[in-house]
Amino acid sequence: MQQWVKEALDQIDELYPPERLQKSITRYEALWNPDDYPAEYPLQLSACTVDYYNGVHTPEQRLRKCMDECILHGMIGDDFLPSLFPGCRQSTIPNMFGAPEIIAGEDTTCNPLVFQPEDVFRLPEPCIASDSVAQQ
Repeated sequence: MQQWVKEALDQIDELYPPERLQKSITRYEALWNPDDYPAEYPLQLSACTVDYYNGVHTPEQRLRKCMDECILHGMIGDDFLPSLFPGCRQSTIPNMFGAPEIIAGEDTTCNPLVFQPEDVFRLPEPCIASDSVAQQ
């Protein structure tokens, strides 16, 4: 592992202790059950990095940007849950569950598959088919 990656991961671990993550997760989970909603709504700022994709072309550059974004949110203290973005189109993951991709001009999307929480349990196993968006 490269040293800069180890240092960034260590900083992210320090900024997001388990108690902080659980507090944010609880707030997000409560969105599915408004009757038991906590006193505070989850708050997540949009991207902290302005012009997020400008000049970011290599996988290493994208990884650095994503990790920097996790660190910035950690310093702000919002309900951001640290994760790495794989750089896929909006329709890539839903397409793996069977949702056809819809292209409108330069935008890509897909029809929704989940309308209620229990719909998640009826999704098929994800698959990267040879003609899928993920395979491209």
